[in-house]
Order: sequence, then C-alpha cells, then structure tokens
Amino acid sequence: MMAIYPWIKTLHLLSIIIWFSGMIWLPRLLLRQRQSNSPEAQALCAEMALRIQRLIVTPAMLLALVFGTALVVMNPAWLSQGWLHTKLLMVVALTGFHGWLAASRRKLSQAETADKVSVRSLQLLTWLPLAALALIVALVIVKPF
Repeated sequence: MMAIYPWIKTLHLLSIIIWFSGMIWLPRLLLRQRQSNSPEAQALCAEMALRIQRLIVTPAMLLALVFGTALVVMNPAWLSQGWLHTKLLMVVALTGFHGWLAASRRKLSQAETADKVSVRSLQLLTWLPLAALALIVALVIVKPF
C-alpha cells in the first residue's frame, strides 16, 4: 500500500499545479474579455476561457480532490492536525472560487449581464489563487499547528 503513496502524492501535486495554473489564467482572460472593445477579441477570450475551464481547470481540480482524499485516507492521523483543517478550509474556499469563476465566465458570455462582473474585482481576484497557494504550501511543509 505504501509503495503507491509517492505516486499518489506526485499525481496530487501535478493536479494542483495544473488547477492553480488555470485559476491564475482564468481571471486574467475574463479581465481581458471584460476590458476589450473588440467583439472578435471578446469572443476569442470567451472561447479560450471556456476551453481552459472545461478541459483543464475543472478536471485538474477534481483530480486534486481525489488524490488529496487518497492521501488523507492513507494518513488518517493527519485528520487530528490543525494544519490539515486549515488546508481543507482553504480548499473548500478555492473550490468556491472555482465555481465563482465559472459563473463569471458564463455571465460575461451573455452581453446583457456583462456589467455584473466588475473590472476591479477581476483585477484583485487574479492574485487570490497565488496567495492561497503560498499559504497552502507553507501549511503542508511547515505544519505550524
């Protein structure tokens, strides 16, 4: 059983890297789509965001959750440690952010609701995945509590 542990951990890390890469790019694409005056550029950004979300980000998120769950099942003692509780709380928040990005992408695709996604919030939210990733990495490596 433990011989598979490094492979599960590797797949978990790869999934996280891909998931976060997409969550860093999606808000930037949405921002470009929102700021563009060209219908062709808006359509291109919308198509790219849809493909990134459906083909890369969502599958990577699901795989990260599956492999992360497998790691916890293999190490049930972690469930009593505070760092894991904090990490899991952040994962839930990031999954919610993922859903918000998907909803924002859909809103921007509909011309009549494009005003509901503000440029300022998209600018600020481009940094959220990076900040969360830094905190999660610190929690997993340092295990401060």
